[in-house]
Amino acid sequence: SHFRLRRKIRTIEDLAATGADRVQAADLEDCLWPCHEIPGLRILFGPRSLERDLDWAASISQILRTAAGTVDYVVADLPHYFSGVNRAALRATDYFLLVLERDPLCLQAGKLMLGALESENLLPHSTAAVGVSRVPLAAPVGLPEMEQELNVPVLGSVPRSEEHTSELQS
Repeated sequence: SHFRLRRKIRTIEDLAATGADRVQAADLEDCLWPCHEIPGLRILFGPRSLERDLDWAASISQILRTAAGTVDYVVADLPHYFSGVNRAALRATDYFLLVLERDPLCLQAGKLMLGALESENLLPHSTAAVGVSRVPLAAPVGLPEMEQELNVPVLGSVPRSEEHTSELQS
């Protein structure tokens, strides 16, 4: 909803449905949505549903390999809950960035997610977090507190969209 899409967008789910061995660069390119607000940024949206019976492990690995050979940077926007998609993507990646709201409840949920990933040996060595502020909070959690609670580096904070993006804190 943030990007105000006006047409149906093909997602990683559509690529996975084609079959892991058939995902080609052209298929991936067809699913990348160009962000007009940020030149050069193209987004592959996550699955709308995890209900489909797909071989996520094989599909995600192939999609990420194809993407790595096609674009400079690959950012996978994963579901906010533990899933087969998350597990498959984390097994195929070197970096993990946890994005969470700067409120105490989200901080605890993020801490639980990191603990669950670590318990399954899915947490990449290069792991960090970013705080976002989508809504005004009476007392947002400070970045040093986030870093201490999560036990991973916090790279910065993204202000609400009404605020100037030049006000990024780090």
